[in-house]
Amino acid sequence: MTKIRLLRALVLFTAIFALSPLFAQLDFLRGDVDGDGCVEAIADTIYLLGNLFPPGGGPGNPLLCLDAADINADLVINIGDPVLLLQWGFPVGGPVSISAPGTITCGPAPGGGIGCAAYVCNPCAAQPPDPDVVLSLSAGVPGAVVSVEVLLDTDEALSGLSLGVCHPTGVVDPLLIVQGTALSSLNGGGGPDIFLLQQHPGEGWSVGVVTSLFLAEVLPPALGAPILLVDYTCSGAPLNVPLDFCDTLGTPAVPISATRANGIGFVPTTVGTTINCGPPPPGSFVRGDISGDGVLDSTDSAILEQFLFPGVLPFGPPPEPVGCDLVPNQSGDINDNEVETIADLLMFIAYLDCGGITIPGPSSCGDDPDEGTTGFDMIDDEYLVSAFSMSITGPPDGVRAVDVSLRITSPTTIKAVSLGLLLGSELSLASPPLTMAPGVVADFFGVLIDGNFISVAAGSTTCGTPMMPSSPFVLSPLATLHLELAPFAIFPPVELIQEVSVLGHVRRTTIVDEAFQDHQPFFLSGAAERFARGNANNFDAFVDIADPVYVLGHLFPNPTSLPLGCRDAADSNNDGLLNIADPIYILAYLFASGPIMPGPYPQCGFDQDIDGIDVDFFLNPLLPQCDTPFCP
Repeated sequence: MTKIRLLRALVLFTAIFALSPLFAQLDFLRGDVDGDGCVEAIADTIYLLGNLFPPGGGPGNPLLCLDAADINADLVINIGDPVLLLQWGFPVGGPVSISAPGTITCGPAPGGGIGCAAYVCNPCAAQPPDPDVVLSLSAGVPGAVVSVEVLLDTDEALSGLSLGVCHPTGVVDPLLIVQGTALSSLNGGGGPDIFLLQQHPGEGWSVGVVTSLFLAEVLPPALGAPILLVDYTCSGAPLNVPLDFCDTLGTPAVPISATRANGIGFVPTTVGTTINCGPPPPGSFVRGDISGDGVLDSTDSAILEQFLFPGVLPFGPPPEPVGCDLVPNQSGDINDNEVETIADLLMFIAYLDCGGITIPGPSSCGDDPDEGTTGFDMIDDEYLVSAFSMSITGPPDGVRAVDVSLRITSPTTIKAVSLGLLLGSELSLASPPLTMAPGVVADFFGVLIDGNFISVAAGSTTCGTPMMPSSPFVLSPLATLHLELAPFAIFPPVELIQEVSVLGHVRRTTIVDEAFQDHQPFFLSGAAERFARGNANNFDAFVDIADPVYVLGHLFPNPTSLPLGCRDAADSNNDGLLNIADPIYILAYLFASGPIMPGPYPQCGFDQDIDGIDVDFFLNPLLPQCDTPFCP
């Protein structure tokens, strides 16, 4: 809106130059604003803008001939003149005429004009290329679609460019021409103020760029700055196809030119390339282009959702590879850790809907730049998952309802979770199968089942909103899994597993942070309560002679015996039973160089298996739970 207001003000504001005897009538070229004998739409426009709106409020570029700068011949020099010059250089809907004497042959202004001061009408002469400013073409990997980058090396700041690129007729065609990051990042991400693109079927394409109408933004010195990205489709037989810069496209022909920050144009050095229209090498793909249509859009995210979590769309494998996309499963690995999970789906949705997300390469047909398995090369024990706490209701001779609490510890906020579960025999999913815990923001969740294997997935697709806050020291409720237990059956375990094959696809257990990175969690299969094994009395922070005495008081009670506060801590040998072996095990460890107690010991921690102690708790939830004051 600011630019629009400024332009409106500039149209209203004019610098009118009246006829004056100080300016003698000389022959001139209309449009040759910088007086170099050539009329170039971009270079002369920038020079004129430097006169109308000098950057920094300093003196503007001097005009050697006012008539040459009066493009529309209205005896006024204002914003209308550079606008007409650009329309002439890059016409839309037909040629644009320039008033006499025109842009080719020098002559006087018909009927008089504003005048010229020191203009010399020299013929437009070819300039030698500047070796310190180079435009080059760089071709990507072979294939039916080949990506080509236009790169810029420059040792000085530039305020504009014009160029053409020619290709042989009937062999290749430009499918897509977009700005590279060097251009798209200008003006706070809005791109250059003027970007003029013209395609010339069968010949090539041309571009004109003005970085800023007010010359406040320039292309800085750079090496290999990406200016443009062009995808070519190969319509002929596989062969090598030359591409090169050219100054023959359009009427008038668009010159190969660069403009310095001061408005002076010059000729850069150019380097062409050759593209290979043969088949792409095995393993080539474009990350995110799952459909293979050359565009990253909602079609790709829908296919990825169908592949990972069938149900919204009819389930089926990804489509056959199209064009470059030889590895569709690689294409869906959006966060580039070689494993497809809910993290990839949510990252792609955020890329499409929220902005600020960069998808790793390859962005044009190519190989994976790395094969790191970050997030799955090892278990991250800062992330914990428990599927233990549960309730069983109903008569033994009927179908009983079983609720399993899924809980998480995470040092970071959580964007999504995917869990693999193996149900013991006699267990089945109830309806509804899953209820999210209060405070969990999960607008994407579901349960997939294949026999006794279950995949549970949940996440937040809302921009900037986590699914759960961080909980580095406490197991926070995620959801409750609702199951049914067959009549007369003994409750079997619910086992967390790192990966589960459901409906033909291996699904990995993961906790996803807000940067869409996966973390393979550590599983807690026991009661998910922190304790130190052997510390049976709960009175202190270490194991000593008082602990076996405390266990003996439980096994052989007397009027002074106290109840056990943590049965798991008293089960010193971790065999799932409380008997005389436990105080003996502690005594042997303390006084007879016996084996060290199983974990968690000596620090507080979580039980890592389900045993008889846990089963007793399932069947009798009134048994005392661990409440160890020395374990936070």
